[in-house]
Order: sequence, then C-alpha cells, then structure tokens
Amino acid sequence: MHIAPVARILARFTAFFCLAQLLPLLYALLEDRAAVQGVLPIAGFGASLALGASASLVLWLAGRGSQTQIFRREGIAVVGLSWLLASVLGAIPYVWSGAIPGAVDAVFETVSGLTTTGATVLGTGGNLQIEDLPQSILLWRSFTQWLGGLGIVLVFVILLPAM
Repeated sequence: MHIAPVARILARFTAFFCLAQLLPLLYALLEDRAAVQGVLPIAGFGASLALGASASLVLWLAGRGSQTQIFRREGIAVVGLSWLLASVLGAIPYVWSGAIPGAVDAVFETVSGLTTTGATVLGTGGNLQIEDLPQSILLWRSFTQWLGGLGIVLVFVILLPAM
C-alpha cells in the first residue's frame, strides 16, 4: 500500500472538514457570550480549526509528490481514516468548549451526526440539555447531520452510475 496518495487525499478531506467549521465559528463570534455559563464555543471551534489545519498540513507534506493513481487498498484506507478523522475533529468543539465534557460522549455525538442516526448523549449523564447549549454548538450539531446526509447522497451519485 502506498501511503503518500492516502495522505494527500486525507489532507484535502481534513481541510474541507475544517472549512465546514468556519460557519459555526462565525456564528459563535456573533452570539451572546453570556448565554451559557461555562461553555466557550469560540475556544472549541478555534482549537478544532487549529488542530485540523495542523493535521491537514502534516498530511499534505506527507503526500506531496505522490502518484495520482490509488488502488483498492488505498481507497479502503482513505474511507476508514476519513471516518476516524471526521469523528475526532468533529468532537473537538464539544469538548474544548465545555458543552460535552467527556471525550467519548463528544465522539459519540459527532458520529451520531455524521451517520444521521439522531441519537444523542445530551441531557444524560451530567451533560447539558439540548436547549441549554449555545446556538453555535447546536448549529455545528445540525451541520454534522447535514454533512452526513450529503455524504450518503454523494456516495449514491458516485456509485449508482458505476453499477
């Protein structure tokens, strides 16, 4: 398996996923900061963007100058690692903002959004209620569901003509 093409594709995916967090960050900059005590969405989105940009840069450096052709093994690696990256990067705003203090709960919330299942840990186990969260965190939660639904549509648009 060739790692460089996988890294190049993952760098693009990570950059796209970080760009998707700009809209909730802009909303966090405009919303009332005193609305929810102890939850700092700007810190969460800022940390996620910084870590995501760093990961994207490292992956881009690892994948530059690679061959353009990927095979089945590389494709499977890209899909699996993309899910892992999206789950971790999507959970960072929840944890770093203090909206969901537990990392496992935050990853569950992100995966739930990306798979569009709608399951939630909010309101259970000491986590805040959904209606108590800042609007920017709720926007990110909804945005992960939109990205997950968009991913399903893209898979069918790409795979159906191939069949």
